[in-house]
Amino acid sequence: MTEKDGTKIVYIFLPYYKRGNLQDSINANNLSKTHFPERELLRFFRKICYAVRVLHTFQLPRVPMRNNDEEDSPAPDTVNQRMVTVSSNHAMASSKPYHHSNGYQRTSDNEEGTVVPYAHRDLKPGNILIADDGQTPILSDFGSIMRARITIKTRQDALIQQDLTAEHSTMAYRSPELYDIQKGTELDEKVDIWSLGCLLYATAYGQSPFEANTQDVGGSMSLAVLNNKYKFPSQGDSYSEGLRELIKSMLVLDRKERADIQSVRKKNKSD
Repeated sequence: MTEKDGTKIVYIFLPYYKRGNLQDSINANNLSKTHFPERELLRFFRKICYAVRVLHTFQLPRVPMRNNDEEDSPAPDTVNQRMVTVSSNHAMASSKPYHHSNGYQRTSDNEEGTVVPYAHRDLKPGNILIADDGQTPILSDFGSIMRARITIKTRQDALIQQDLTAEHSTMAYRSPELYDIQKGTELDEKVDIWSLGCLLYATAYGQSPFEANTQDVGGSMSLAVLNNKYKFPSQGDSYSEGLRELIKSMLVLDRKERADIQSVRKKNKSD
């Protein structure tokens, strides 16, 4: 709408979720000294994994290269300035995987069906809204999202990624490879897997595993993460060994050995 002084105001209407976010529920559990039943917790977590899988297995959609009234050879800039949106219609992985340089077949970014994984990079309880049914998570806050697979070729590349990480990724849920980005390394969607491990731990035990154990490394969050210093409660742990093993499979320092979103989903024995 236009005000009397000529200024324009744009109103954006978004859904309101009266149950708040997952962090609100965790805080309520901490105050009342209660916890989520394991089966309900794992079912909720599985649904979060479905949302993350959409990002990690994103396929390029079919975008027309030109309109019928355009010339046969569109300008390169026109071709390259296409927008890609993430939707549930592109949740299944293609048989033609995309990767930069670590062993996967590379296909053209312009080819329909090419898998181009995206990473959320800030998965945490505060970014998981809860639908009014109390059972459906809604993944939110996509300001941190970017293409997941990045080769750090130069020192400048490393500094750019370091700055983006500092701005968008919460320390207690940040993967170790994002703490100290070095020239010659690679980043991929498994940064989100680490965050999912922290998220599941926090949902079960009240806070991120590295918030809970920073005192063991002099109060430094970064040292706790880089040394993978965390532990499960020694007393009063009401959760199964299966849930703890699921968390451990995600909190693996070497990203190549870390679980991917498909294996995390399969290991989730929520039924």
